[in-house]
Parts: sequence; C-alpha cells; structure tokens
Amino acid sequence: MWANKHSAKEIVIAADKAVQVFNGNQLAVRICKTIAVMQLLDDFNLSFDNLCALLYNIVGVNIDKVKVRQTLEDIMQTDGLTLQEIDGKYQFMTNAILGIREERNKIIPRDSEKAEVLQKQLIDIFTPAPSVNVYQSKTIAAGVELTERNRPYIIHAATSLKINVRFVEGSNFDETHQYLLTESTRNENSRTLFWLCTLGKDKDKESILQEIVRSQNIKNRHQNETNKEIQAYLRAQSENADEKKRQLGLILREAMANSEIIFRGNPQQVNAETYKTVALKSIAEKVFEKYPLASTNMKADCVSKLASYSDITTIPDALNPFKIINKSKGTIDTSNLAISAIKDFIASRNEVTGQELMNYFERDPYGWAKDTIRYIVALTLKASVIQLRVAGKNITVFGDSAVEAMANNNSFNKISITLNTEGALSIPELLNAAQNLIGLFNCGRVAPVKDHIAKEAYGKIKYYLPRFNNLLPTFETYGLAGLSQMRSAINYAQRIIDSEGGEAAYLLGKDNDCVNAFKYAMDIMKCNQTASLFDHIKHINHIMQESKNLPELIQLADFRKHMNDVAQLYNDYIKTPDLHHIVSEITDLKNQVDSYLQQGCIEFQTQSNAQLNDSRDEIKAMPEFEQLTDVQKIEIETLLNRLNVDCRSNSIESLREMVNTYVSYNMNNVAAIKSKVKNYAKTNAPAVTVTSQPDSKEDKQKTDSTVDTQPDNTKPNNDNAHEPEYKPLRLSLKRKITTRQELQDVINALSKLLNTVGGNSPVELNINE
Repeated sequence: MWANKHSAKEIVIAADKAVQVFNGNQLAVRICKTIAVMQLLDDFNLSFDNLCALLYNIVGVNIDKVKVRQTLEDIMQTDGLTLQEIDGKYQFMTNAILGIREERNKIIPRDSEKAEVLQKQLIDIFTPAPSVNVYQSKTIAAGVELTERNRPYIIHAATSLKINVRFVEGSNFDETHQYLLTESTRNENSRTLFWLCTLGKDKDKESILQEIVRSQNIKNRHQNETNKEIQAYLRAQSENADEKKRQLGLILREAMANSEIIFRGNPQQVNAETYKTVALKSIAEKVFEKYPLASTNMKADCVSKLASYSDITTIPDALNPFKIINKSKGTIDTSNLAISAIKDFIASRNEVTGQELMNYFERDPYGWAKDTIRYIVALTLKASVIQLRVAGKNITVFGDSAVEAMANNNSFNKISITLNTEGALSIPELLNAAQNLIGLFNCGRVAPVKDHIAKEAYGKIKYYLPRFNNLLPTFETYGLAGLSQMRSAINYAQRIIDSEGGEAAYLLGKDNDCVNAFKYAMDIMKCNQTASLFDHIKHINHIMQESKNLPELIQLADFRKHMNDVAQLYNDYIKTPDLHHIVSEITDLKNQVDSYLQQGCIEFQTQSNAQLNDSRDEIKAMPEFEQLTDVQKIEIETLLNRLNVDCRSNSIESLREMVNTYVSYNMNNVAAIKSKVKNYAKTNAPAVTVTSQPDSKEDKQKTDSTVDTQPDNTKPNNDNAHEPEYKPLRLSLKRKITTRQELQDVINALSKLLNTVGGNSPVELNINE
C-alpha cells in the first residue's frame, strides 16, 4: 500500500496544502482530511463509494455524490495539489508528481492529434462499414470520411458511395448546412452523402479532445519511467483518457441522433439508425438506378454453360433470367436494354477492352456483377452484334475461342471488343462460297447458310492449315516465286481459324484473291505429295551449294562446269510461280545433276590416285631411302600404301570426303613421310667420323701462318730446311647421342687422335644437325 512507501509526514503535508487551498469549502476540507487519515491504513480501499460513506456525519442525511465527485475533480485539477485517483483509489502523491502534472498542463494539443482521436472514435462507431441491400440482390458498402476543420480523414475507403460525416456546434449549423446544400450538387460529389451532426449545447467536444490528447501524450513521453509513483500517475492518465473517450463516444452518438443527411441538394432528417436503413438505402437505389436491368448474379461458369446449348430454344430458365433469349423463336432480343447499354458503350469508344467494359458496368449506375457482365457480352456476341479480338485474332462467332476468352474474369479482361459492322451476304454470294468450299477442299454437301459454311470451312482449314505452313519454309528458304501466294493462302486460312469459321462465307463468297490463293496452295500441296516437287528442288540446291564449297582443284574442273550449267536452269525454274506446271522439267534436272555427280566422283578418284602414285614413286627414289633399315623401309612403304582415295558412293558427301582426303594426303601426309625418311637416315648415320681435309688455298694459308719465314742464322743450310706439311683432321659428331655405344665410339675416336694432334695436325670438330 501507499502508506508503506511514503512517510506519514508527506501525506500530512500534501493534505494540509490542499486544506489551505480549499479553506473556504467545508466539503473539500473534510474530503482532504478523510483521505489523508484513511490513506495511512494499509488495508483500506479508499474508493469513491467508501469515501462517500466516510463523509456521513449525521444519520439519515444523504450525501450529494455528484457534488462530491465534482469537488474531487476540482481538487485533482488544482495546480500544486497531488491528489490522484489511482486504480480506482484516491490518494495524495508526493511532490514528484507536481513536475509531470505541470508538464501535462503545458501540452497544447494539435488539430491533427485531436482529429486522430476523433477518427479512431468513428472507426469504432462505423465498424463494420455501413452497408445496405438493394433490389433484393445487391449489397452496397459505403465508405466513411470525417471532415474536421475542413480536412478529410478516411474512416473506411469508398468504392461507390461515400458518407462524409461532420460534427458542428449548434451555432454553426445554419452556415454549414447552407454550404453543404450547394456542395452536394457538384458533379464530383454525386455519390457522396453529407451527414451533418449537431452537437448538444452542453457538450464540450473540444475540451474532451484536449484532455484525451494531453493524457495520451504525457503517457507516451514517460512510457519508460521507473519511478513507481509516476508510473501510478501515468496509469491514472490512461484511465482518464479512456473515460474521456467514453464520454466523447456518447457525445458523438447523441449528435448523430440529431442529424441530417444531404444528398444532391436534398436534406433528410435521420438518426443513428435511419441514416442507413432509410437514407442510405434510398440513395443507393438512386445511384444504382440501372442495376435492375441485370440484377441477377450469374454463376462463374455461365459462359461455358451457355455455349453448351447449340439450340437456344432448349436453354433452361436459369441461363435466361433476363428473358433476353426468346426460346419460342430461337432468337436473341438485341433491343434488350442491357444489350443496348453494352452496345452503346462500345460505340462510344469504337473499341474497348474487356477490363474497360467490366470497370464501367461494375460502377454506378449499373453495379452489375462481373459474371453477369460476361454473360450479357456473350449473348451480344452470339447475336452477332459485336466481335472480339483475342491475341490479334478477330472472333465473330460464339465458338470455342470466344468461350475460352470469356471463360473467367482474368481472360475476359484481356480481350478487345468492337461492334460487328460486316454487311450481310446475298444468296448468290453464299452459294458461291459453298461451291468454292466444295471445289477447293473436296467437301461434301454444304448448305448456302453462313453458320453451315463457317462450321465446314473451319473443320477443313483446321486440317489443311498445318500442311500449308509446312510448305512455307521451302518457299522462304529457296526463294520460290510463289511465296506471296502461299503466304496469302496461310493468312486467309488463319483468319478463318481465328474467327472459328466466321469469316469463311465472306472470304469464299466475295474475295477472289482468297479463292485463288487457296487453289494455288492446294495445287502445290498435291504436286508435292505425288511428284516429290520440293524434294527435287532441295536436292538440286543442296548439290549446287555444296559444289561451291569445294576447293579449286584441277580434278574438279569438268564437274564445276556442269554445275554452272545446272545453276542457270535452276534459277529459271524457281522464278516460275506455277511450279506444279513444270514439275517434269525439275525432275529431269534432278536426274541430270545426279549423273554429273556420279561422273565427277569417278574422275576425281582416278586423277587423285594417279597424282598420289607419283608422290609415292618420288619418295622411294630419294637417296635417303637407301640408308634406311629393312624395318624402316617396311614402315615407310606401309605409310605410302595408305595414300589412296576411296569412293564410298556417288554422292556430294562422298565427293567432299574424297577431296578432303586428297588435300590432306597431298599437303600433309606426303611431306610428313618425306621428313620421316630423312630423319631415319640421320638417325642411322654413325655417331662420329674422322676425315682428312684435302689441300686447299685456305690450308696453305694456315701452313704459311704457322711456319717461320725469317732465316734462322743459328742453323746451317737454312735455305735447304724442310718445312712441315699442314694436314688437319675433321671430326664430325652427331648433335644428339642417345646410346652408350655411340658415346663409346666418340671416346675411342678421340683417344686415337691423342698421338697425332698437333700444330700442323689440328682436329676440327663439326657438330652435325
């Protein structure tokens, strides 16, 4: 208890100070003394009720608890006094509290802080967000916004409707009311309900907000305080803030009970209940006035289920809630207001995406469900009022591609939608389309009806388009003249596929270029299947191109000349668009190319082997060849015997292989064998040889330089003296000695020269490479 922590002296001093301040107030003096005395008891709960009980001094006289409460508030709010209510108990605090209380009283609440408190109060009041059900099937949630001192604060984000709440003093009501009557008529406020709530005269919202902010701020500033008494004070501030928030909530709710809704310049008296059940509901129905045109929420699979009924007369009522389909006639009512709304929106934009259309009709004044929007668009397409564009493809019929594109909201968002402006075909045009379809693609009986033509053409083109595409790379790779016609046929076929046959009647009935392109593609395809047209072209081109890559060799001269002649004819042929008309000439040229190739292979093999035989004989005639050992000669002859060009087949690949073999033999192998013979000859030479040098002018000069030409007067008969002869010996050594025997031979040769070496018999060393 507090008495255990603080001395009685501190309690008496604090109480005495309060008594002096309220000396003229008898009730205040009694309260201060009672609290001081009872505070000294360890186990007494000095709550408000217990305090009131202690204040009785005459039996039968009631205590005015309101006056007691007010007196306690006055004492606690007086500067310099330390009386506080802590955890529901009244007690005098020490002077440590005075500093923090002074700090609290100096806090000046900012407008943003007070607005934040008010904002949180409204979040509590408007949780969950207000919503109403309209037209028995649509729930509309309204956003909530607080305007305080002309600044907006979001309570709940708005999606369609928004409630703007304002609390005003009674003295400001008329001015604000008049302002909102005008403001609500502005176009940007057409979906905003202004809720004007009048505060009671005795309700001081401002002072309560200030108290809350001060209590919260002082607690936040000292949240890490360790002083136990200050901690108790801060808890009291939290309790004070909570109590003030409760009082504020009551004030706001009372203001809402005396309030007015202003919408588009029209005021309406409401309270905390009728603002939603009456005002919000009626306003929501005005905002979403066109929702009843498609008020049923369709299921997610509605488009797929709609497509499963080829006969719309059998469609169940669940798939026809808006009666757009006339089941008895098997027609779709394109004048229906929902379809008309879709059509008018597309017409206003020329082209819209699924997402744009979805966003538009989800908002007011429609508010349709996403699945319902997809359903109505599907009916509009089925009625041929619109056409879709999906991944660059136009779709005019409600077929598989359309169903897949509109199967769910994500895929629907990606499509583009335009009005279908294609004119109706005449009976002769439909007959022409049916006849062309039969003639081109060998169809059975085709009725001259657009849907029947679309279905039959879609099936046939779906079969032939991959085959047309298989022909196109050959046209592109080999530069065939009919490339543009082939591409046209593929483009027309793709249009029919993309529209799921929707464009077939028009293209086959009115577009002659389309018919001619299909005829050309079919003729080329049949010719290729029966006469291997493209295989022949590819074969000729392959031989021509490969022959250009062969090296310039004399053995290929005749073959090159023949291939030049072939190239002239080939280039003339591929410039002819109607290749199917000259397929016999192309076949003859292919056979001629094969004949030239066979002849070229034989000639090259014969001439190349003759040249290799000459190289073989040349190597055997080398002088070094005779210096080889028998084993080495066998090895060289084995290598020479491999110098032979073989022909595996009469193909361009075999010819190229022979050319590569010949070039490799002639440039690498022959030279390598020659080098090998020379190396073997050097290896077989002795490690050392000693030879005498013949007399030469140089030797004579060496002799003269070593003999004294001056007369020797000490020797008799000097003019008849015999001059020694200069005879050098040349010692040739191998640069690389690899065996002990070779080294021993060198030592022996040098040893023999020890007795003969001298000035006139020098030894000249020569290192052989």
